[in-house]
Amino acid sequence: NGITCVDINECSSPTNPCVNAACVNSIGSYTCVCFNGFVSVNGDCVDINECSLTGNCVNGICTNLLPPANYRCECEPSFTGSTCNVSTSTNSLCAAITESNQFGVELTFP
Repeated sequence: NGITCVDINECSSPTNPCVNAACVNSIGSYTCVCFNGFVSVNGDCVDINECSLTGNCVNGICTNLLPPANYRCECEPSFTGSTCNVSTSTNSLCAAITESNQFGVELTFP
């Protein structure tokens, strides 16, 4: 019939149709693939609120950030680690050493 159709690459247009995502061109269409830290909701890529996920900032205050950082934990005193799950308290260890030394016990540590 002599009619030739040419695909229009929507991804190369000056106004990228994808926000917070990579645009992948296909014949007659395109797909948006969300960047890490984002999830597709009704066709839009929105930030994942990592602070709402269980296990983040166990003993601290969580602040949601945009990727690539995603979130930050401000740990309570005596806790450290990326999710504030590591205790830095040495009170129980110090008490055990002091008690053992009162009785003349020689302590060795691996």
